[in-house]
Amino acid sequence: NNFFISTEIKSFKNLSIFNKSLNYKTLYNQLVVSFQKPGETYFKDISKVEKATVYLYKNGLLNSKKYYKLTSLEKTQLPYKQTIDKTRELFLKSVKANCYSNTKVISSITSGGLDSSSITAALSYIDSKEINSYSVNFSGISKEDFLKSDERKYINEIAKFKNVYHEFCIAHEDGPFSFQESFDHDLAQPLLNGNYFFTDYIYPKVRQNGGRILLEGIDGDTVLSYGFGHLIELGRRLEFFSAFKNYQKLCKGRKRKPTVYDFLKSIIIKPNLPSNVNQFLRKIF
Repeated sequence: NNFFISTEIKSFKNLSIFNKSLNYKTLYNQLVVSFQKPGETYFKDISKVEKATVYLYKNGLLNSKKYYKLTSLEKTQLPYKQTIDKTRELFLKSVKANCYSNTKVISSITSGGLDSSSITAALSYIDSKEINSYSVNFSGISKEDFLKSDERKYINEIAKFKNVYHEFCIAHEDGPFSFQESFDHDLAQPLLNGNYFFTDYIYPKVRQNGGRILLEGIDGDTVLSYGFGHLIELGRRLEFFSAFKNYQKLCKGRKRKPTVYDFLKSIIIKPNLPSNVNQFLRKIF
């Protein structure tokens, strides 16, 4: 019958009544579907305060109420060219809004992928400050694996942009698990994203070079898709030639054999069927 509140979980470790018991349900959801319910933590009987929520604890009961919630915007279908222009406008606006600093340096992570490369290119376009760009190389990786994952040619192309100065940081024999083990006693709960361990090599470089702001593109593909939506849009407009050409490129990238049957079914017929018909067909087949 005790109720405690703290800004950090680690504060509870000093309480004699604190039972550090693992919440296996949360762990299972994270490992299987990379999902964590709002308010859940990895410890039993410990919950997080959710965003924009007021809590009332009275007579042993805890009630909550949302005081703000984002509303869904009305879905609009813009022409392809207009979509590109609008996306570019919003993207540049977002990058600019996140790079205000009283220092002469702006920092970014450039892995060679689309997300981070776009951010660094945008910084070069909108800001006259020096841009320190960083990526990580792993010293313990085999030559075969290195060649499979080497994206230096893309990084070097971005490094040619105006005011961009790129630096490769070296990671020595480390990975997400060794990083987790070495920081086990300092972290309140496991890292949600295993990719973040490499930033441990970048942060000291950023501070050393006078950086106050670091922009990165991790998880950018949850905002913008890989282009499949555009393919569906071409199918809905019955632009057969353009749709099939892009469909072939998609199959080549995924190492799949393109077929007319799959193209007609996935790109032409299904997108043009009413949603209730698609739902009915899914139940049958």
